[in-house]
Amino acid sequence: MELTEADIHALVEEIWASYLMLDVVPAPAPGSEGQSLSALIHIHGSWEGTVILHCTRALSEQIAGAMFAVDPGELTDDEIGDAVGEIVNMLGGSVKSLVDGPASLSLPTVIGGAQYVVQIPGSTVLNEVWCTTGDQPMVVSILQRASAEIPATL
Repeated sequence: MELTEADIHALVEEIWASYLMLDVVPAPAPGSEGQSLSALIHIHGSWEGTVILHCTRALSEQIAGAMFAVDPGELTDDEIGDAVGEIVNMLGGSVKSLVDGPASLSLPTVIGGAQYVVQIPGSTVLNEVWCTTGDQPMVVSILQRASAEIPATL
């Protein structure tokens, strides 16, 4: 499967505009951003891979606020996790639609904290795109299942 940076950015831009009414623009990879959230979803079938959305805590709150049409300060951690999980579910569905042959999605997983590493054993990074919404950075990574011998680390 080939997925260019332009393809990934177009998927992100469509979801951000359609569901969140937020702008997203390409950006270089930033430095460490402190508290963050990562949401991931696996694609199984004729193509095997993982879609990961990694963003700052502030952006995850902004995403949830836009999704639920409430002030971000009124949201619980569960609501924030649900919103970011739903966005990665939409991204995963968009990537799945590009796969030739049958494929299915797992349930999304959301991880948060100050310092953590996301590893998908047996996968390699196919492509990733750094963007910003407002001044908040995020990255969308597409990993492809390779061999159980090759762990992928973000």
